[in-house]
This record gives sequence, structure tokens and C-alpha cells, in this order.
Amino acid sequence: MSKIEIYTNKNCGYCKQIKEEFDKNKVKFKEKSVENFQDEYQQIVNLTGLPTVPTIKFEGEYFVPGRDYGTPQQLINILQNFKLTQRLVG
Repeated sequence: MSKIEIYTNKNCGYCKQIKEEFDKNKVKFKEKSVENFQDEYQQIVNLTGLPTVPTIKFEGEYFVPGRDYGTPQQLINILQNFKLTQRLVG
């Protein structure tokens, strides 16, 4: 899988679940705390209209909980299939 960035905050239990699921499935990711990347995260919020964590950036797309995925495993499935779909389409 390509580089995945996950925008989190330190008090987010759901962020922790996503990171644990990534680790369990050997999915490499870079964590970005919204506190440390405020300007970057604000640009994402402006784009998506959803100030929600964990927001995932993958292949230039943003995946937001509640809008794009419901569970950590569903997110992993989406990311795996997204890459496959991009290869088939592109």
C-alpha cells in the first residue's frame, strides 16, 4: 500500500483503534497530530467540511469516519480496494 497519513488527536479512542488495526494488518502509516499540524489539518477541514478524526489521507484522497467508513476493518478494506480500483481504471 502507498503512504497513508492519519490525522489524530491524543484523546481520540477511535484514532487508537484505527492505528491498532493498521499495526495488526501491517499497514504502514504516518501519524499527524492535529495539534502539531494545525494549518494542514485546517485545510483538510476546509476541503471536506468535516472536522473529524481520524481523517485518513491516501492516494491524494481523504477518508473521514462516518462519511467514508464505519469500522477500522472497513477502512482497511476500502484502502486495499481503492488501490486495486485505481490500477484497473488508470
